[in-house]
Amino acid sequence: MAFKIYYNHADLTRIAANIRQAMVDHRPHAQEIWRGGLDKWANSPLASPDKNNGDPGVREVTIGAGNVDHMQILMRTIGSRVLGAAYMLEMAADLPNHAENVTGKAATHE
Repeated sequence: MAFKIYYNHADLTRIAANIRQAMVDHRPHAQEIWRGGLDKWANSPLASPDKNNGDPGVREVTIGAGNVDHMQILMRTIGSRVLGAAYMLEMAADLPNHAENVTGKAATHE
C-alpha cells in the first residue's frame, strides 16, 4: 500500500515534527510512515497545479507504507495525546482533501 499527501512547507514541518516525536514514543505506525517516505518531505517534488489548491509551495509526498486511513489515525492519536498538538485533529479531519491512496504498482519515493 502507498499514498500521497499534498501540503505546503509550514504544514509539512508541523506534521514531520509530530511524527518524529511519535517515533520517540515508540508508535510503530509513526515509524512506518516516517521511513516509508515522509522523512524525505523536504525534497519531495512540488505538486502539480491540479493538486496544489492554488499554493505553488505545496509538495507531493509519496509514502510507500500504509494508507490515508493509517495516516489519519496517527494524526488523530497525536492530536489527542501530545500536548500542544491539538491542531493535528483538525488536520486529520481535513486529510482526505490533501491525500490520496495510490493503487496498482507500488509507489516509490525518489
